[in-house]
Formats: sequence, C-alpha cells, structure tokens
Amino acid sequence: MNLPASDILISGCQQRPSPLIELRAGPLSLGFEDGGVRFVTFAQREILQGMYATVRDEFWNTIPPRVQNLVIDRKAESFAISFTAEHRSNDIHFVWQTRIEGTAAGTLHYTAEGEAKTTFLRNRIGLCILHPISGCAGQVCRLEYVDGRSAEVNFPQLVAARQPIPGFHDLRSLAHEIAPGLWAEVSLAGEVFETEDQRNWIDASFKTYCTPLSRPRPVLVPAGSKLSQSATLRLKPVKESAVRFSLSGQSEPASSAPVVNVTFEDAAHPLPFVGLQCSVTNRPLQVPALTAVQRNRLRKLGLSHLRVDLRLASRDWPETLAAGYREAVDLDLRLELAIHVDPVNATQLRELARCLGSGEGGHALLDRCQRLLILEAGARSTSREVFAAAVSNLASLGLPMGLGTDGNLYDLDLAAAAAGVAAGAKFIAWSMNPQVHADDNRSMALTPLGAADQLRTMRHRFPGIPLVVSPITIRPRFNPIASLTPRQAGERAAAAPADPRQVSLFGAGWTLAMIQQLAAGEAQSLTFCATAGPRGLLTTSDPLPWPTGLQDSPDAVFPIFHLFGGCRLYPSFSRTQSSEPMKVAALALRNGRTTRLLLANLEPVAQTVRVPDWGTGPRLKYLDEPGILAALRNPEAWQADHGEALSMAPDRRVLTLPPCALAWLDYSPAPDPTL
Repeated sequence: MNLPASDILISGCQQRPSPLIELRAGPLSLGFEDGGVRFVTFAQREILQGMYATVRDEFWNTIPPRVQNLVIDRKAESFAISFTAEHRSNDIHFVWQTRIEGTAAGTLHYTAEGEAKTTFLRNRIGLCILHPISGCAGQVCRLEYVDGRSAEVNFPQLVAARQPIPGFHDLRSLAHEIAPGLWAEVSLAGEVFETEDQRNWIDASFKTYCTPLSRPRPVLVPAGSKLSQSATLRLKPVKESAVRFSLSGQSEPASSAPVVNVTFEDAAHPLPFVGLQCSVTNRPLQVPALTAVQRNRLRKLGLSHLRVDLRLASRDWPETLAAGYREAVDLDLRLELAIHVDPVNATQLRELARCLGSGEGGHALLDRCQRLLILEAGARSTSREVFAAAVSNLASLGLPMGLGTDGNLYDLDLAAAAAGVAAGAKFIAWSMNPQVHADDNRSMALTPLGAADQLRTMRHRFPGIPLVVSPITIRPRFNPIASLTPRQAGERAAAAPADPRQVSLFGAGWTLAMIQQLAAGEAQSLTFCATAGPRGLLTTSDPLPWPTGLQDSPDAVFPIFHLFGGCRLYPSFSRTQSSEPMKVAALALRNGRTTRLLLANLEPVAQTVRVPDWGTGPRLKYLDEPGILAALRNPEAWQADHGEALSMAPDRRVLTLPPCALAWLDYSPAPDPTL
C-alpha cells in the first residue's frame, strides 16, 4: 500500500515495509521478513545475519521476491514456515517453493525448490547465508570441502581484496565458535558454495553463496529448469560444559525494549572535510541556478568543497566546469574536480590544463580548486598509465592529484593505487553506497559498520596517505560491473533514479552514522549528496517524484540539511560507542569546551537511549514526525529553538528517541548561534 507524505519524510519508504516476525528455535532467537531469515542470535549474540534465496540477472541486479501463500506455524520454542517466492523482471520469471523450520534443539533448516518459468540469463540463483562481521571477523572458521577435506581458516580481520576469500571455496559446511566450546555450523547442499567479504561494498557481513565466481557467466537458464538447495544451522558442542551453557538462562532472549547505551570519549580529533556534489552533476545545465535563499542557507552550513565531474570525452565538459565554478563561488566552496579521462589521452589533459590555468576569471578558477581526482573513463579503476599521463600534463598546476575508482572499494586496483602513490599521488579515493546487495532499511542501517572496516583496511594498506571517500550516495549511481562507454556511464549516472530516503529522517540518520564511522576511520574528506533536488539537501522548483507534503514549499529543506547544520561550528569529534549501532547512531562533536551529541534512531519504532552525564547545562531537542514539516519549511525558526533544558539526574539521562528521529543534545555553556 502507498503511504502518506509524512511517511516518506520519516522512513523514506514508498510502501509500508513488512514487519519483522520474531521467532524462536530453542536457544535461538531470529526474525522472518520478506522470505528471509534475519538476525539469528544465541545468548544475545548474533551468529547469522541472514539466510535467504535470491535471483540475480546478467548485470548483477537483484530481482526482489513477491512472497505468496505464506503459512507460519509458530510455537513457543519452534516454528515451521512455508511460502512461494516469485521473482519477475523483464524476461525473468523464477519461482521458489520454500520451507523454513526451527526446532527446540536449536536447529534451523532452510529448503528451497526452484523452477524457471521463462528462459533468461542469470549470474546467480540460490541460497545466501550472511555471517556478521561482529563475532566473525578475525575468528577461526572450520571448513569442510565437497571432496571431504577439512581445514581451519580465519575469517579476515581486514577487508579481503580477493573474492572468494582465500580458503573459503567448494564448501560443504563452515562453523565458527559462538561460546566457549560451542560452535555454530552451517551445512549446505544442492550447489557448490563459497564465501566473499561483503565489506568490499560496505555490507557488514561475509556472504556464503553459490555459484562459484570461477565459473563462466552469465548462464542461460532454460524454461522448466529446476533446482533444489538447502542450508542447515546446528549448534555443535565440543564438550559437556557447552551443552549446559546452551540450555542455561544465558540463552534467553533480551527484553523487547532494551536500553541503548551511548558513550563518548573525552579526547577530540579533527573532523574530516565534508562537501557536496554540484547540482549540475545531477541536473541538466539549463536548470536555473540556486535561488538567493538556497545559496544563503548552504553557505551557512560551513561545508568544505563541491565535487564536479568532468568527462573529458564529452564536448560540453567546459560548460559543466563553468557552471560548477559559478556554484562553488556562490556557496564559497572549493572545487573537488573528478576528471574522467580516456586512456592516455594527452590532448584531453592538455586542454584541461589550459582551461584551469586561464579559464573563467583568469586564475580564480585554479585558485578555487582543492584537488584533482584522476579517473579512467570506461575502466573500474585508474591505471598507472593514465595517472602518469595526468602527472605529466597537470603537475604544473600545483594542485594535489589523487587516483582511485568511481565505483566501490572492490573496484579499486590496489597495485595501480600503490604505483600511483609511488608516482606522487597525494590521496586515494573511492565511493560508497549502501544498496549494492540489499535495499531495505534494516540492511542499510548495518552498512556504516562495513564502511568503518574499509577505512581501517585502507589505512593499513596505505599508511600516511590521505583517504577520500567521494561520493557517498544512498543509491548506486551506476553499475561499475556493466560494460559501458564513457558517454553511457555519464548518462546513466545522471539519469539514475533518486531514492526517497534521501529526503527522509532515516536518510539523515544513515548519513550521521556514516560520518561517525568514517571520521573514526580517519578519512580526510567526505563528499555526500547534491546541493539541491531529490538527491540533495534542498527542494527546487521542480516537483519531487514522491509525495512529501512539501509540494507547495519551493524553498524547503530536507532533514539531512539540519544534520549538516547541526555539525557546523564543530571542527572536532570524539569517538562514540552505541551498544546497538544498527538501531541508534551517535556522533559527539566538539568545539573547545562545547560538546554536541547527535543521535539518530535508525528503526521505525521508538528507542530508549541512555546518554552520558558528562558536561554541564545540557539542552535537548528533536527532529521528529510531529514537527517535521514546520522544521523543513522554516529551517531558521527551527534552528532558533535551542530545545529543552535538562537536569542530569539519573532519571533524565534516559531519553526516548521517536521512530527514525534525530536528537540534538548540547552539553554547552551557551547555545550555538542559529543558522
């Protein structure tokens, strides 16, 4: 069913999401949602993040299921579920008949019988099992291979560049320890399975899947083809004490509404530079410039830079540069120029050097530039040859030059990046988005944890080299795996549909979580969404593609605008800890003796949060459903309200955070000036 406008602004969901059905299988607690098992826990420790059947087309697009004929037989300590899952898109029509059983002994069995109703090309069809990075990363995993061999191999601590993870191939079963002497084992049947490190795409999991990547793809699936696959989770004690542990009270589920504890350290660290993408990148050149009201609001956010993408194979790149320069001047921002150059095309680079050195306003354009990100058009990552050509032709400009990928970390050529650093690259860059593998809010809420591991890994691989994450978008801009010409890549990036979560409280909360995790990972610079439009911070005269209640407010802002406004005047942050980071994200900002704690509820239900009592004179205010339209239509008035003065008595340290809400908690001698 379609939702009212206010729901778009809260959760960003265009249709009401399916509820997470809570189930028990003896000592195991888990959820069921849209045909998949979610969040399997033992003794309040997550042991599996998910188990589901998927269909992915020849371009790696996931075809979502339509669940029908759902029957759930739920008992106190066991359950049985059966349903039909239909996957349909273009020429693809595939149907699973699925049964999931959980027993009082702590066994979980997932069986899927599939049939192709049409003939189509696929890259993957089958079961996927997600292992959480928390509790698995760096830990020993016992593997059994299809040929009968066995081995002990560690899940990688840092993000593994090679896929599948070395050693995790041709799997019959895999197990990891979840309590002293107690192992969780997943046995597999019906296909050949292997495991990849999904942190390469900021998913917070390792995924066991079929079919092996070493096999040719795409594969033609004839109509009438059938397959049968199964996965079984068992608890495997290796000594008597583990059996007693599994049956003890320690395995009881947590209360339905646990308190989320948020703490932060006293030490302060510099925040990364934070910028936006130029609206020209996301809108046609003929769209009118930002209004005076919009320019004034954006200038006051205290942002660092504006990313402008220049595709040198396109004849209109000088106009894009000129328009981006004008917007940067209007907003008093530096320019982050992403240069998409054809392989070893010195003519393109010389023309760019001439334009930057003597373009609009003389040397004002060059002085406005903060960095040059050299990208190779038509390639997933910048080659050493293209970067060497850029150094040869652009070094005289005196601008910091870096290289990397316009895609995900997985697309980054590490050897070429190392060669670029040796050749003088001043930074390495890559992009992030949370929807490579799943697009539901619960999965997206986990991705900041995977992003943090990417920073930790790159810091280890390239010590001392500045790391730039640009851009960070809620939806993928293009498919880096698909074979596209440079012009097609540019057109698809510009034409990619916006995501309603961009204009929602949930989207702002996810962005807060990303800032917190990437700042803790010591990123130097972060580039987020566009300045304006459905991919940005502000409305425009163009109508939004979803109902929001802002149709009559051409000068309104989105919740993410207030998030960035809440970060201004705070050059530093303190590392924070949330006991439930996928439910509540927290960012502690510092400016001398002034501290602001920003909180975001990533769930569609209220959360109880215990906050620190550090500091004096705290004030609290919320951005939540009751006042959201007023806050977006008149942001100045909302900013002028400094919130409620609080006592730090023990009972006042526990706050109720409404669904998807943001909260500002100021431990300040005096409130900050308004925007």
